[in-house]
Amino acid sequence: MDLDAYRARVEEALSLAAPEAPRTRQVLERVRSLVLGVDVRMRDERTVRVTDPLFEELLAGKPTKATFAFVRAHLVLLASQIEKEAHMIAGNPEAIKARARAILAQRQFRPPSPNPLQRFADWLTGLLRNTVVHVTSAASRTWWVAWLGVALVTAALLIAFRKLAGRIDKDASIPVPHAAVRSRTSAEWIAEAARLETDGHYREAIRARYRAALRGLAEAGLVDERPGRTAREYREELTRCAPQAGPAFARATEIFEGAWYGQAKCRVEDGAALTELASSALADAQGSRR
Repeated sequence: MDLDAYRARVEEALSLAAPEAPRTRQVLERVRSLVLGVDVRMRDERTVRVTDPLFEELLAGKPTKATFAFVRAHLVLLASQIEKEAHMIAGNPEAIKARARAILAQRQFRPPSPNPLQRFADWLTGLLRNTVVHVTSAASRTWWVAWLGVALVTAALLIAFRKLAGRIDKDASIPVPHAAVRSRTSAEWIAEAARLETDGHYREAIRARYRAALRGLAEAGLVDERPGRTAREYREELTRCAPQAGPAFARATEIFEGAWYGQAKCRVEDGAALTELASSALADAQGSRR
């Protein structure tokens, strides 16, 4: 079976697992027969058998609302992988390298720059090393003069270093006022996502829906939302706090990462699946606290 035919099977499976469709054992069996255990011929002429033990286990479970939400999320991810495969240039290592460089150039992968104290310490170390090399290589000077000079320079620099460190510590203790702009609520992020979807910006809408999910978890006291944290850190924190909510939120995170970092083609159904999974994760987490 070629890739286009398999894509049509996935679309049929998505229609069977739609929110308004009946949730029965027969539907789950039909989805399994459509998408799993199938030999698919890729664009580069490779033949791949589609297997997924986790998806198999999910399809063998009870036909509940949560089960169908997970099934839809799996199918959405599968469709995005097919879309990426369909647009890949087989056997083009330069394209792969360029994509890797573009990802690694993103801000979250850059090494942190040294702070002022680290730069000063590096400069002091280099100065002392050069001073010792210069003084000890001068044949006209005696050893005791050399060490006296090094001691005097070191003492002066250490005094300056202590004054600088004290000034930096003092400045760091000055309270910084919070920004006047408050954080958006979960409902406001959802409204933003709806506006973006109306304008056809599905990738940005998925990001807004993921931000809404994080805000909802933070409002419930389940995660600590703050700038600089990664999606993986939020997922691990929620799993530690509420293990029952881990699988649903992990799948929601996969949809977000596939759209935002993997450059997958996005559709409005992807955002709906993410929101449904995030709501399920929040409900599971709150239920585990009772």
